Amino acid sequence: MMLYSDPKLLCRFLSLCGGNWHNTIYVTCGNCLYDNPCRQSDFLFLPDKQGTPVCLRAEDALVIFPERPEASECLFSLTIHQFRNMYKAYFEQLPEGMCPLQWAVKTLTDTLYNW
Repeated sequence: MMLYSDPKLLCRFLSLCGGNWHNTIYVTCGNCLYDNPCRQSDFLFLPDKQGTPVCLRAEDALVIFPERPEASECLFSLTIHQFRNMYKAYFEQLPEGMCPLQWAVKTLTDTLYNW
């Protein structure tokens, strides 16, 4: 298995959740209608202290955690539509047709390397 997330992003995510996926929010994408769909349909996230969503693809969670994260065992779960509505202002810059997860991961990763 291969990790697709950036190491700095993984560190940020694991620090926020204390290394325990049960402390995260599970987002189900369902039937993704975006032009650039994710490799995996679901993801975990937590907001950082600025409120920015720090996301981890479900496929990466399968690699770093000893058990498969389940929506019913996380803090709570959201649909991708609820997630987008919750972060409506954050996603104002989202390019048309782009997956919100891919955009959020890229945006945060870019800021982690903004030295």
